[in-house]
Amino acid sequence: MKKICFLFLFCSIAAASFVSCTKSSTSETSYDEKSYVEICGLKWATKNVGAIEDNPYGNLYTYEQARKACPEGWRLPTSDELWQLSLLHSEIVNYDGMNGVWFSDSTPYKDGVDAVFFPLAGSDWGDGDGKEDVDSSGIYWSSTPHRIDYAYSLCIIGVQDGSVSIGFDYDDRYCEFSVRCVKD
Repeated sequence: MKKICFLFLFCSIAAASFVSCTKSSTSETSYDEKSYVEICGLKWATKNVGAIEDNPYGNLYTYEQARKACPEGWRLPTSDELWQLSLLHSEIVNYDGMNGVWFSDSTPYKDGVDAVFFPLAGSDWGDGDGKEDVDSSGIYWSSTPHRIDYAYSLCIIGVQDGSVSIGFDYDDRYCEFSVRCVKD
């Protein structure tokens, strides 16, 4: 991996003490034939923008493209919303042929708990190499800018033992990362 995200590691006790949302039931609606899951009071799309059968991971976007990628009625989540979502998650799992992580509501992730799957969709650091690290890392843009040339992102990094590191970084806006929308 060409860049390592600055990671904030959360232990279960610390994560549990910061969770302030309440359990919500799963809801479904149309999002270009996709559904959403309500977690911590937000309706998260169940797929990345651009995800289709031939491209289940979705597309990668620069920050400026990401700000316009969500369809009408949807938007990029803020860094605070992504941070809240990141507190309770699974280890790396394979779902629908993709490695990724399940994020859950106020109950730690397990089967039967409302959750949304974020695939390790890779990234493109703007160096001409194209999509890299698919199934080993995934980076998701937030709507929160950082200074003039950067914006915050959620970093999901698979570790060789099958565990996961979740953290936040600010990255150059020309990098290309995944987009996961929330409903307005």
